Amino acid sequence: MPNEKSQRGGVIVYVFIGIALFGALMFLFSRGASQNSTSFTKQQSTIKAQAIIAYADVVAQAANKLITNGISENDISFETDLFKTADGTVMNPSSQFPNCTNEKCKIFSRSGGAIAAQFPTDLGPLDPASPSSFPLRGGMIAHTVNIVDVGTSLPELVLSFQTIPKDVCIQINELLDHQFTTNPPTGDAATVSDQYTGAFPIGAITLGDGNDAWASGKTSYCYQFTGITPNMYVYQKVAFAR
Repeated sequence: MPNEKSQRGGVIVYVFIGIALFGALMFLFSRGASQNSTSFTKQQSTIKAQAIIAYADVVAQAANKLITNGISENDISFETDLFKTADGTVMNPSSQFPNCTNEKCKIFSRSGGAIAAQFPTDLGPLDPASPSSFPLRGGMIAHTVNIVDVGTSLPELVLSFQTIPKDVCIQINELLDHQFTTNPPTGDAATVSDQYTGAFPIGAITLGDGNDAWASGKTSYCYQFTGITPNMYVYQKVAFAR
């Protein structure tokens, strides 16, 4: 009988060890997944995806309004102190748009684009493991991107909404009726050197060739930046093609 009790006790110990190991693995998995997904239901993700698409359209319309009003494509300013990185760095300071010298060329000014800078929707906080350089979810940066079969061979002005949760990114592509083999797809990451500052460099990032051929001919999409850890998903909307 003592041996039997000892064996039972050993089995119980192994069971508790197994439960502890499983819990640890699930904790690590959830931390890795939290960058890419949220607790949003599919319906919530769809509503948030709609809000992002709608606000991007509003910003794009404001940019075209400035062009119609005679503002040069090189003079547009996206100045705002709203969109920041995790460490509080302003992503669109006035110094980034030196060609804009009055309120008429500012997207977020009553005298210019006449729209408000805002986060399209609440996408939740960044994971604590995110580097301090990560933009807060839904923050916007303007990039110059050359998209194959969009406009001419010149780079486009593209609005990039950063660190979108993966499940929301998936819904964005579904709402846009993109039939991607993998959703979200992956593609080259837009970098600091691709940020719009009033110039459209010939060496701007190109999407739609090679590993991101899925982007060819598309003016809006959500995709995963390659080479970024943890995974970063970004919604891009062409403000105007060139």
